Amino acid sequence: MKISSGRVPAERILGNVISSPFAKVRDYTEFSLGRLESKRSVCRKNLQIFGNEALSHLF
Repeated sequence: MKISSGRVPAERILGNVISSPFAKVRDYTEFSLGRLESKRSVCRKNLQIFGNEALSHLF
């Protein structure tokens, strides 16, 4: 069995090069989807608070 001295197999390099941009894109989309979700819930909360205040002023 020959041990390669300091050489990384091409498959591993290619695998890293190919997988890293996709991983970044995936992480980013998950991150932005998460932020959208939290923004939406914040908006919903604000709307509920605003709606309740408006209703309490009306009656």
